[in-house]
Amino acid sequence: MGKGLRHAVTVRFSDVEMRQLEDLAERYHVSAATVLRWALQALADHVKGNGGKITLPLDFSSCEFKKPAD
Repeated sequence: MGKGLRHAVTVRFSDVEMRQLEDLAERYHVSAATVLRWALQALADHVKGNGGKITLPLDFSSCEFKKPAD
């Protein structure tokens, strides 16, 4: 576990969602947890950029992702 990572959340996924998550993790050579961290950061940035509002559908096309140093 990386530095500063002290909290855990249990999330249940459908078979399809889990396969999508695993496929993304495999494609980018990272863990499923890293993909979820990226998604959370993208959502937080999206909300911040929209004055604290979530607008649907979410559009992450302008997000820039960098692989974290695990």
